[in-house]
Amino acid sequence: DGPPFAEERWVFGAPACASAYRAELIRDCGGFDAAMEAYLEDVDLSLRAQAFGFPCLYVPSARVVHRGSATYGWGSGSGRAERLHARNRLRLFARSMPRSALRAGAPALAVSVAADLAFRVARGDHPVPVLRGTIEGVQGLKAAAAGRPAALGARRVDDAWIGDILRDSEARLLELADGPSSGSRRARVALARALMAWVDRRERAQARPRW
Repeated sequence: DGPPFAEERWVFGAPACASAYRAELIRDCGGFDAAMEAYLEDVDLSLRAQAFGFPCLYVPSARVVHRGSATYGWGSGSGRAERLHARNRLRLFARSMPRSALRAGAPALAVSVAADLAFRVARGDHPVPVLRGTIEGVQGLKAAAAGRPAALGARRVDDAWIGDILRDSEARLLELADGPSSGSRRARVALARALMAWVDRRERAQARPRW
C-alpha cells in the first residue's frame, strides 16, 4: 500500500482472488490447470496469458476482501497447502514456462527448491509435506511436459517478450522484499538475488551466437 502503488500499471499477473478475466483469455488459454488443484494455478494462468498476448492491468481503486488460506490453512494444520505449493511450482515450470526461460532457469529452480526445503527443516516449518510435494512434482514432470503443446503451442509472443516481463516482475518483487525483515528473510532475498543474476548470465550466454 502507499503512494508507489496508487497508479494503474501493467504487471505480470494477479492472484485469482482479486482478478477479473476476459472471456477471450479463458477461451484461448484454457483457464486454470485443474491438475494443480490450488496454489500457483493463478501464476500458471498469468504466465500462459502473457504468452498469448493478454496483459494484466493493476487497478489501485479496486477493493477485494479475501480471507487468505481459509480452505487450506497455509502455515498451519496438516501442511496440505505447503505440499500443493511444492508440487505445483515444478508442474508450472515444466508445463508453462517458455523454452528459453526453462533452459536458463532449471538449475536455479533446483537450488531454490533445495534451499527452501533446508530452510523448512531448520525452522520445523512443514518439511515433510514440502518434501512429499516436491517428490510428487518430480514424479509428475513427464506428464506436465507432455502438456506443453496444449499450454503454449499457439502462443503469440516470443521468448524475448516473456523474458522482459519476467525480469520486470522480479524487480517489482524485490522492491516489496527490501522493507524491514528478519535475518532469515534477508537471507532468502539474498539467495533470490544471486539466483536471478545466475539465470540472467545463463540467458545471455544462450543468446550469444555460436560459431
